[in-house]
Order: sequence, then C-alpha cells, then structure tokens
Amino acid sequence: MDIDEQRTEIYRETKDGERESYNPPRYDLDYDFNLTIHVNTPYFTEINLRVNDSTIDQRGSIEYREAKRQATEVRDALVQLRQETRDSVVAAKAPKTAVTCPFCGATTIPDASGRCEYCGGAIGA
Repeated sequence: MDIDEQRTEIYRETKDGERESYNPPRYDLDYDFNLTIHVNTPYFTEINLRVNDSTIDQRGSIEYREAKRQATEVRDALVQLRQETRDSVVAAKAPKTAVTCPFCGATTIPDASGRCEYCGGAIGA
C-alpha cells in the first residue's frame, strides 16, 4: 500500500503583482491511495490499483480515512489469502500416514476429503 502525497506550493501576490513564496513555504497537499499486487504469471508481474475515485484534498478527512480503511482491508484480505494458500500447499506436501478406519477396520490412508479409501467412512483428525 502506498499513500501518494502531491505537494503544490502556494504563493502570494506582492504589491507589485509578483508571485512570492511564503516564509516558511505553504503547500496544497493532495492524496491518492494505491495498491500494488505482485503476481507470478508469465504475462505480467504486478497489478496497480488506485483505491480512491478522486484525489483527496485533506489528510484525516472522512474521504482520507475511508480510502485508508479500504486499502488496508484489501491488503489484509490478500495477505490472509496468501498465507492460507501457503498453509494448504505445506499440508498437501506433508507425508500421509496410515490409520485404522473406525467403520471397516481397514488400514487406510485417508483421501483428500479425509475418508477411508475402502468404505468411504469419515476418518476423524
């Protein structure tokens, strides 16, 4: 997640009609919330999304807080999905162990859904 801050200096007009910087300088700040999703495909490696529809004028405003909440929610959901995927891959690679089926008494290695390969009975974890 990236919060892009755009700073534009604000000037004042002198008596002579000249443009002059304030001392210290003043800035107009605008904000955009961006997400970069890194993917592993042969066609592209990242997806860039802008969360807010229009540029946000004030830090801490309702629009700013809502855009930050939405960006955080998307990021957290993707992080959770990545972790669940990694956990399922690790579980799939774990060695299978033989158990005794409580229904038919056969020594079996449960299938992907945790059932006996002979009678189809559910084998508890």
